[in-house]
Amino acid sequence: MVAIWNLNDAMIWSALTADGGTTWSTRPHNHEGLSPAIQQRYAGFDPTVGFGPEGNAYVLFGGGVGICFADCRITLERSVDQGKTWTEHTVDSSPAGEHWHDYMSLAVAPDTGTLYVVSDVYVAPVATGFADLFVRYTALWRSDDRGSTWQGPTLVHAALSFHNGELHGEYYPRIVAAAGGVVVVGAEPLETGPSRTYAGRGATVIVSRDEGRTFGAPVLVTGGAKTGLQISVWNAPDGSSTIDAVTSTLTDVTLIRSIDGGKTWREPLRIATIPPGEAIHQVQAATHATDGTVYALQRFSTNQRYGIALLRLAPGSTSADRMVLSEAPTADRKPMLGGDYEGLDVGADGTVWVAWTEADADRGLPSVAVARLSPPGP
Repeated sequence: MVAIWNLNDAMIWSALTADGGTTWSTRPHNHEGLSPAIQQRYAGFDPTVGFGPEGNAYVLFGGGVGICFADCRITLERSVDQGKTWTEHTVDSSPAGEHWHDYMSLAVAPDTGTLYVVSDVYVAPVATGFADLFVRYTALWRSDDRGSTWQGPTLVHAALSFHNGELHGEYYPRIVAAAGGVVVVGAEPLETGPSRTYAGRGATVIVSRDEGRTFGAPVLVTGGAKTGLQISVWNAPDGSSTIDAVTSTLTDVTLIRSIDGGKTWREPLRIATIPPGEAIHQVQAATHATDGTVYALQRFSTNQRYGIALLRLAPGSTSADRMVLSEAPTADRKPMLGGDYEGLDVGADGTVWVAWTEADADRGLPSVAVARLSPPGP
C-alpha cells in the first residue's frame, strides 16, 4: 500500500494492491467526519501506512484549516477487507488550534497488533503565555483495539523550543515496534541561530521496553551534521531486539546498530560514500527482519541528473551495493522531484517495495512510481 499527499486537491490518496502490484485500487482520505463547510477548506498532509498481523490496513495522516491553525487533528483510517471499505478514527484533535501536529509516524506491533502513533506537537504562543515562545515536543498515542480508541498523548521527550530567535531540541520523530513490547522512537537533534538555519547534530534514539508506557533517556547515537535519519527494529531468532539507525549527509550514508535493544551501540559504519559531484537529498531505510540485510533508498542529484537509488548492505558486509532505479537529466526531473518523501519496506519473505515521485513526460505532472524487487532464490 502507498499513500501520498496531493497538493493539488489538499487530499490524502492511498493505493492498495492485493496481487503483488499487478492491479491497484485508489481512494481519497480527507477527514470525512468534518462538516462540509470545514471540509472544503481542510488540508491533509504527511500520510503513513501500516498493516496489522491480522491483515488490517491503516492510513494515518494529519490535517487542519490553514495547515493546522484551526481544527487540527490526526486521523487514522482502517480497512479490514483489503481496502474495500474504510472506517475513520480520530487519534488527537485541537479544534481551537492551541496545538498542532507535524511529522506523524505509525507503527504496528507485529505480535499484538497494538498501534503506536508519534508526532511532533507544537504548542502555540497563546497556550504558553509568551508571545514569542513556541514549544514543540514529541508525543505518543497508543491503541489496543485496532485504532477504535486511543490513549494519550504521552510525552516521549520535550523536544524543541523556539525563543528569541534560537531553536533547540529534536524534531522529525519516527516510530517502529518489535515483538515483545519494544518500541523505538528516533529523532533528529537540531540547533539554530539568529539566521534560523537548521543544523542537524546527529541521531537520537529513545527506547521503550514496556509497549510504549515509559521511555528511557534519549541517546545520541551519532553526531555531526545530518540530512536524515531512519530507524528499524527486528527480533533475532533468540528473541533479542536489534535496532538499526541509518543516517545520511549530503555525501555518505551511515549505519549505527544495537544488538541488545538499545542498551549499547556499535561504532558508526559508513556503508556508502557518494561519488564526487553527487548529493543525497533524502534517505529511507528498512531492515529485513529474517537475516538483517539493510536497505536504504536515496534520492540523489548532480548538476546533470536527478535519480533514485537503492542501497543494500548484506549481513557481514561493510559496504553497500547500489542499484539506480530511475534517473533523468536535471532539467527534466528536478521540478518533478521537489518532494522529500519516498517509501521503502521489506516483506517477511524478503521482497523489497519502494515508491517515489516520478516525472510524467507527456503531461508535465508528477506521478508515483512503485518497484518490487523479489528476493534471490535458494
